Amino acid sequence: GIETDFAARNGGTGRLPFSHFMSTTFCYIFTAEVIVRLYVHGLAEFFCGNDWRWNIFDFLVVGLQWFEQAVDLLFMAFGGHRNGTVMNFGFL
Repeated sequence: GIETDFAARNGGTGRLPFSHFMSTTFCYIFTAEVIVRLYVHGLAEFFCGNDWRWNIFDFLVVGLQWFEQAVDLLFMAFGGHRNGTVMNFGFL
C-alpha cells in the first residue's frame, strides 16, 4: 500500500526512507518467533504436529524475508538500489 503509492508518485524508483529498517525489524522479529516455536515444540512437532501447515507457511514466509534481505544486500554491495522491479515480497 504505502510503498506502492510512494513508488507510483516517484516514477517507480526509490523506496521510503524507513522501509528497509521496518522490513529488517520485522524479519528479525518473525525469525525469533519461528526459532522459539521450533525450540519449544521440537522439529517433529513443528513440522508434523497438528499445526504443521501453518508452521511450514510461517517458515516459508520467514525464508522469503531472508531472501529479500539478501537481495537488498547484494544491490547495496554493488552500489545500486532496489526499486521493487526485480522482486518484492513485501506483500507477505
